[in-house]
Amino acid sequence: MSVRRQSLIAALVGLVLSCGVSPTLPPLPPPDEPASFRSTSSGLVLIEGFIPVDEAKVFILNHHTQKIAGQFVHDQEYAIEILAEGGDSMLLWYSASGFQSDTVSFEIPESLPPAEP
Repeated sequence: MSVRRQSLIAALVGLVLSCGVSPTLPPLPPPDEPASFRSTSSGLVLIEGFIPVDEAKVFILNHHTQKIAGQFVHDQEYAIEILAEGGDSMLLWYSASGFQSDTVSFEIPESLPPAEP
């Protein structure tokens, strides 16, 4: 057997073994729908809730305005202000350790309580 052929076989065996041994990380669980909504000044809505991991970047997209707002969280709890109004369709997701969760769709309620001072 030639040296070139032996090298090719060794490389293929190494590739197969590394694929079989490499652990695959499970996907990130999706976030829950937001826990609360409050209107703030200038047409902003404060959206609060929790994600299932300690540290992550949390994002909200308003389909109507095509604006994204986000926040880095350290304790699973987020509070994000975004330009929105009642009935706007939104998407929520987060990323952690280089992975992105599935998105959760929700709507801004038509009637919003004011934010607490």
